Amino acid sequence: MSGSSIALKALRKDFRGTAAVDGIDLEVPAGSFLVLLGPSGCGKTTTLRMLAGLEHPTGGEIRFGERQIAGPGISVNAAQRGVGMVFQSYALWPHMSVQGNVEWPLKIARRPAAERRRRVAEVLDLLDIGELAKRYPAELSGGQQQRVAIARTIAPDPSVLLFDEPLSNLDAKLRVDTRAELLRIHRATGATSVYVTHDQVEAMSMATHVALLRGGRIEQFGPPAELLADPASDFVATFMGTPAANVLNVEVKARRAVFDGHDIGRIDAALDGRRVRAMYRAESLRLAGPEASITATFAESAPLAGRFVITGTLRTRSTQRISVITDAPPALSPGDEFGVLFPERPDRLFSAEDGTVVSTAC
Repeated sequence: MSGSSIALKALRKDFRGTAAVDGIDLEVPAGSFLVLLGPSGCGKTTTLRMLAGLEHPTGGEIRFGERQIAGPGISVNAAQRGVGMVFQSYALWPHMSVQGNVEWPLKIARRPAAERRRRVAEVLDLLDIGELAKRYPAELSGGQQQRVAIARTIAPDPSVLLFDEPLSNLDAKLRVDTRAELLRIHRATGATSVYVTHDQVEAMSMATHVALLRGGRIEQFGPPAELLADPASDFVATFMGTPAANVLNVEVKARRAVFDGHDIGRIDAALDGRRVRAMYRAESLRLAGPEASITATFAESAPLAGRFVITGTLRTRSTQRISVITDAPPALSPGDEFGVLFPERPDRLFSAEDGTVVSTAC
């Protein structure tokens, strides 16, 4: 079965009068890998559960291709949606072997025995776990259990695959390896995938489309590279990227950015007298000595693709973290002071009132 396009229109879900999902609109073509990204409580899992048929929308509609599966007066049963879901917990039946777990949804669908055996062997080979067919879940590692859960999900050949933070129980190396496996499976099945995570690295490495959610609404939707290069708000700028961009509250005086009484660069936009939020990417900043006008307290240095991310807290803003990318790690210990040099212009400006873009021509 090939994938279905997915369209959400004014999708809403209320719990006791509070909107967990507050009017979501998006469309992705068949075969896409959509990631619902955002912090805890933003509505991403509730959205996934509405796609699966485990929650019923308070308002709006959901379409898979030309088929409306949820909307006013319409609620297609979860079993009839052509959806497969991989949960955060593996949810394997402990009394069944690997083969039995994977075969179970095919039995429920009343597939003939010969067809079931063929399909089980096919998906076990696809996930490279054919030799585990006779084992039971208690005899498997966490990574192996996750593969079995995925095999069980794709066995009925669904048109839409749903993933609810499926890698959160795996160690760091296994998460990276399994990400690659999931993408291979996505391509092999042709299904449209929807993947929930709070980890933007997972989103950036897997998605064809990202919907970044905040407070039940979509803050920005598009290809992952677009969210990085062209953030629509200060929230997007400070959530996306490794490291995320630095955003400072500054005052514009005579087309100069003033932070904590210090001139830190030019602002070409006509914003004199306004307070704005200025974005500086970590690679736009440079380290200086502690005699610089803007200083920070060193917290840590972390390697990143042959360079180093230096993180500290601005001395005049004890809660304002700042990140700088350097070619070599500085000779600093936690608690030491270091200076920060800003570029001539910020990378982007956002409104101090609502966080939306004020100017990209800084």
